[in-house]
Amino acid sequence: MLNIDRFESLIQEEMQTARVPGVAVAVVLNKEIIYAKGFGVTAVGESGVPVTAETLFPIASCTKPLTGTLLMRLVQAGQVELDVPIRQFLPDFRLRDESAAERITLRMLLSHQAGFRDGGTFIGRADSAGLADFASEQLSQEELFAPPGKLYCYSNRNSSLAGYLAERVTGKAFARLMEEELFIPLGMNSSTLDPARAECSSVARAHDLRADGAIVPVEHVLQSAEDAPALGVLSNVLDMARFAIMHINEGQIDGQAYLHPRWVAEMHKPHADLFSGIPSAYGLHFILSYYKDILQVRHFGGLHSFCSALVTAPQEQVAVVVLHNRDLDVMKIVNRAFDDLLPAAKELSVNLLPKPLEIDRPPGFYLGEKIGLLEIASEAGSLRLVVQGESFTMRHVRDELYLAVDGEGNEVASVGFIPEAEGPTRYLMLNKTPLKRIDYDPAFVLGREQLTRYAGTYSHCGVLTLHVTVEGDSLLRFQDHEGSAGLLMAVDHERFVGDDFPYAEFYFDEEGAVSGLGFQGGWRFEKVGATC
Repeated sequence: MLNIDRFESLIQEEMQTARVPGVAVAVVLNKEIIYAKGFGVTAVGESGVPVTAETLFPIASCTKPLTGTLLMRLVQAGQVELDVPIRQFLPDFRLRDESAAERITLRMLLSHQAGFRDGGTFIGRADSAGLADFASEQLSQEELFAPPGKLYCYSNRNSSLAGYLAERVTGKAFARLMEEELFIPLGMNSSTLDPARAECSSVARAHDLRADGAIVPVEHVLQSAEDAPALGVLSNVLDMARFAIMHINEGQIDGQAYLHPRWVAEMHKPHADLFSGIPSAYGLHFILSYYKDILQVRHFGGLHSFCSALVTAPQEQVAVVVLHNRDLDVMKIVNRAFDDLLPAAKELSVNLLPKPLEIDRPPGFYLGEKIGLLEIASEAGSLRLVVQGESFTMRHVRDELYLAVDGEGNEVASVGFIPEAEGPTRYLMLNKTPLKRIDYDPAFVLGREQLTRYAGTYSHCGVLTLHVTVEGDSLLRFQDHEGSAGLLMAVDHERFVGDDFPYAEFYFDEEGAVSGLGFQGGWRFEKVGATC
């Protein structure tokens, strides 16, 4: 059983360590909510009230399993199909690559294999037409990271396009669909996509860390119709626990069938390999990963300072939901509940070959928008992973999967090579994140005078800021609104990579002046001022 005293002590310790104002937790066992409680406050200062199990939090990317479930209801009803190109339902759907637009299916969207780069908008359009305009106008100009079906590329674009597909085949706005087809049938009575409606209830606030070390609440409301299917839901742990009960109960809730077991199983089975030592995969808007020998079907979310975790174990009939308004070690909390409820679970291990494997793969450089730059190098017939100047031996695990290990044999990273019909490897996965092979000259350098054009202040929706200055003779220094900073070097005239800030890509106007930057993919910041 759940050791409540020990469980709550851990939650409070983690909150204190990470300086988290508010946390809410729910635990499910055998189709029942056995624990639900709030800790701390919705906001630091006079505006804050105690967090309870009813307190609403933006759940960020934990919206994706909800959107995926909505789409599977439409599949069940015969209104859409998983493996038919979405062009059949969206004849006016366009991308810069017309052949790619013709091949994308709903299964690719829900398994993040459509090839989109990541990105989103914290504060965008609030009107119901925003999603349609995004799908028809903005997406049509986007360039894919990889061909559809090639590999796992996590992106909010997949969920947004799936949500738009739902709008088109039903003739109803996405928010209305979620209300009628998900929230009401599942008894998720407090959940909403409308921040104004949420304000009628207790709502947690985001918080910023000021330069003086103070944690202060942020009053702006995060809303963006174009990203609503990816990260727009506000919910509480009680509602999310009911959603989890339906998924661990083969689609049933309160004795009523909501989703046929066939479609629940389809969401919970692997569709995209994440190339990790202990096997993990992405299902249909769910992550599949092991804790010990327990298969967890789960998702996580992060938006501004909000974080969320939805972790289920359908075979064991266990689920844990954690919502919080600053980041903390959430899996420490989740796994404590799993340890208490499933004490017989056993650790899994990865078998490595005792010596580096001699393999025939050409060396080269790879660039990932959430990783930065790495090199696959060849040394004495064996491959090595070179990241940030450090070199690691690569050992074979299975098929196209290798683990990079340090001198003591400890795992540093998982590396998965994506097969090609012919020619050298073009894509690989490092720690479940995609990278693309690039032509890179290590001797390429931009001097201080050339770098001054990039210096300035950049803003995302007036909410987040990045200050870019020139550091030394060949580096740019990035500093965010909370004071975190990192140095980046030029890969070419548009792309920069670093350690703390892995990747940034600059945009230019028609006259060649820097107009903005893309941070870790498609999170766009507009240039609002010049500094050096």
